[in-house]
Amino acid sequence: MSRKMKFGEAITQLLKVTKGDPEIAKNKSMITKYLEKHSDDSLTKIAWEIYLREVGLKKQVYQGVRKYFWIAEDVIDGKSYEADTSAELAEKLDLKPSSVVNVRRSGKLLHRRYKITRKKKKAQ
Repeated sequence: MSRKMKFGEAITQLLKVTKGDPEIAKNKSMITKYLEKHSDDSLTKIAWEIYLREVGLKKQVYQGVRKYFWIAEDVIDGKSYEADTSAELAEKLDLKPSSVVNVRRSGKLLHRRYKITRKKKKAQ
């Protein structure tokens, strides 16, 4: 039985399973055990899937540590600034880390002066 359910309805259904405890994330094991015992309860299963999708508690696959060198090339002076993190580079340029990350994603120049790139570090 496939049924569309809103997030609020999913929370209400999960509260029935957790006996009214609002800390659903802490009761993850309780809910999974309930679903194993009551495999015919499709409504709770759908509610749990909706909750996981919305809250982002899906099973995460370990991708390893990705590390990059963050580089800011000064278009006017020709200087290059390098740092291990975007926060360090932002500190060197006297900016906020979020602006460095957003400009790198968009591919535009930062303050019409800095071209932000990043290069993946070689595995050691």
